[in-house]
Amino acid sequence: MKASIQHEIGSGVISKLSEMSWNFAQYVNSKVPAGILPCPDWAPGRLLKSNERSMPPLMMITVMPIALRATMTVCVSTMRKLLAER
Repeated sequence: MKASIQHEIGSGVISKLSEMSWNFAQYVNSKVPAGILPCPDWAPGRLLKSNERSMPPLMMITVMPIALRATMTVCVSTMRKLLAER
């Protein structure tokens, strides 16, 4: 019983410390000027920053096997390729 309470308190402390660390890292990241990213030999150009990258649109599909129900997230372009191959 005592070990369980200590475990919960320790987990709470670790969780709070990690949240505070994350918030501090975000604060520092927002204050530090963005530098120029390197251009590796294997890349056609410089690496893109996270705000310059695009994310493919996602669509939700529901798969209903005999007894179970599962939902998967699939990239739209991947789904189009799969449907085109049918």
